[in-house]
Amino acid sequence: MALTSDTDRDLFVGISIWKNKEDADRYTNGQARQILDSIKPLLQHEPTFHTFNLEASTIHNVGIGRAAVSS
Repeated sequence: MALTSDTDRDLFVGISIWKNKEDADRYTNGQARQILDSIKPLLQHEPTFHTFNLEASTIHNVGIGRAAVSS
C-alpha cells in the first residue's frame, strides 16, 4: 500500500504485509533496496523501515490475538 499525506506533500508511507518475518526481511534487504536505489535521487531523506506484527485485520480475516501466519 502506498499512502501520502493530505497535509504534507513530502510525506509518504509504504506498507507491505508478509506471511512471516523472514519473507519481510528478504524483501526489505533485496527488492526494496533495489527500488530505493532507483528512486533515491527523488528523496530528500533516507527512508526508515519499521516492522510491526499484524494483530487484527478486517481485510485479511485476522482476529485480535490470532496469528497472521497460515499454513
